[in-house]
Amino acid sequence: MKPLPLTDTQLFEVTKMVSSGRLRGELVDIDKATRFILQATEAMAELSSMKIAHMKHDAAYNAGHDVGEALFAAYGYRAGNGDGQHIALGQFMEIIFGSSSAAQAANDFDSLRQTRNSVRYRGLPLSSSEADFAEKVVNSLLIQALAFLPTS
Repeated sequence: MKPLPLTDTQLFEVTKMVSSGRLRGELVDIDKATRFILQATEAMAELSSMKIAHMKHDAAYNAGHDVGEALFAAYGYRAGNGDGQHIALGQFMEIIFGSSSAAQAANDFDSLRQTRNSVRYRGLPLSSSEADFAEKVVNSLLIQALAFLPTS
């Protein structure tokens, strides 16, 4: 796996996140990135057979989170300490995918997080269309991640 280089704009935005404590630098870990991509790929392969909406949404969200973790590992970053780590992960994907075909999906990842939290912490119901939307969003993120993290 050889991640595509970040543009000056991406580096500027990531540096701002590091300066604010939202991200911290860490060693690039291609093996870890590869494992997270594999986990996301395997989860996405199972989603079409899932019939219970909240379980499908949760699995999709987790796969999207794995995509973000793969990008963190491939580019040498982690979420900062404290609250908002999942938000920072989504913001990082927005920076990385900002000018790609997955830009909207990266933006939508935060709505998946909010929906997941509504189900997980407030017990709100979830529709099958919301679960299908999560699957679509994360599929876009995974496809784009595979393009940004080519294996050759």
